[in-house]
Amino acid sequence: MIIFGSKGRITTKKRDLFYCPTCQSEKTYEWKLVRNWFTLYFIPVIPLGLKGEYIECTTCLRTYSIDVIEHYDKIKNANAEFLSEFHKAIREIMIMIMLADGIIDPNEKKTIQTIYFQISGDEYPADKLDDDIIRIKNEQLSIDYYIDTISGKLNEQGKILVIQSAVIISLSDGLLDNKETIMMKKIAKKFELNENIIEDIITNFK
Repeated sequence: MIIFGSKGRITTKKRDLFYCPTCQSEKTYEWKLVRNWFTLYFIPVIPLGLKGEYIECTTCLRTYSIDVIEHYDKIKNANAEFLSEFHKAIREIMIMIMLADGIIDPNEKKTIQTIYFQISGDEYPADKLDDDIIRIKNEQLSIDYYIDTISGKLNEQGKILVIQSAVIISLSDGLLDNKETIMMKKIAKKFELNENIIEDIITNFK
């Protein structure tokens, strides 16, 4: 007697990270595929087609539609795009602060490289820094241009980080030029920060 039939079988297509709505944090997921198989003597031998698919969190084991991955990818891509803009803007703001007094001090350049690495985790090679200095001097753009690319996307802590970076650059040559102070106050105004915050930051880093 030949015994045949069909049976659903679950396999894992992929494992990766996603934002789990239940755990409310980044977790590992498994992308599950459910296929119908033709069975012979209860053994699956021929795949009959895809019956369904879903995402399962490996932590809470809750299941979701695959849309949850697409949503996570959009957020991740948006965050990556903003970080790229932020890192570029903060490099150029620090350079403009350095150039404000008309002197390019080696200590200021080293400080820019150090701060950038602390913020981004990426190296800022000396040749790249020199190229950016030349480009920014030639472009002669207002600092407003660089601030406007990130201002609306930063919280207060992020804005203060920009000011702190500017203060450290200004003080790294041992002098706080009036032009540098004016530029930092201009940044604070664009960020809608009280000028007293600027004075507090300057005092803390002196």
